[in-house]
Amino acid sequence: MAVSDTADVSPRDFRAASSSAARKALAADSRVALLEALADADRPLDATEAAERVGLHRNTARVHLEQLSDAGLVERRSEQRSMPGRPKVLYTNLATGRVGVETPVGRGQEQDGVYQELARVLAAQLSATADPAGAAEQAGRRWSAALEPADLPAAPATAPAAIETVTDIMETLGFQPVADDRRIVLRRCPFAELARANRPVICGVHLGMLKQTFDAFEAPVTVKRLDPLVQSDPLLCVVHLTDRPPVGSDSRSDA
Repeated sequence: MAVSDTADVSPRDFRAASSSAARKALAADSRVALLEALADADRPLDATEAAERVGLHRNTARVHLEQLSDAGLVERRSEQRSMPGRPKVLYTNLATGRVGVETPVGRGQEQDGVYQELARVLAAQLSATADPAGAAEQAGRRWSAALEPADLPAAPATAPAAIETVTDIMETLGFQPVADDRRIVLRRCPFAELARANRPVICGVHLGMLKQTFDAFEAPVTVKRLDPLVQSDPLLCVVHLTDRPPVGSDSRSDA
């Protein structure tokens, strides 16, 4: 990934978010809510402010924020002040767009523009079909099936191996993912502008790709649904995972 001059977080910091500590930190809805509240803020927040935004007690929020900090998802620093009194402890979401990460590795602005235009043309073509969302999902499945076998773990894969590999794929594609055993949070979309204008198609392609990739693993986990653009500034999409129904079961995912 290319990083702007103002960025103070390296690409390795984002990859570290896939560590077991980060996955454990994201296992609690309260911590995810705090992470989103920090991302939505236009400045660092202390525990009291963060707690008020998500409806938690201040002390509970502080414990969660410290866990997010230990996992490398949140920056913790003391307030700079000239007035008497104990400085506040402030927290900042390290994964927001404000760190300046914008362009995936190996893609300059000119090349990125070509991909954007190609995606725009394909989106227009899929939108003209009788079932744009369905056509987009099928296109995404074909995209996944085109991956080289070396990119995939041996099937049947364990759930952790499948999730880790999907996270790596989404990282390579520029989505800045953070995963636990029940969700993959996408903190960037290379096609965000197109997705806002044509969500069923753009997000449908990504949903199909994710579903097919998990299917290829034959892992005991699959995609339940994709909640796109649950937050727009900074962008946040959430891929919800669920247990794969047993072979021969009539159960269906509600994705």
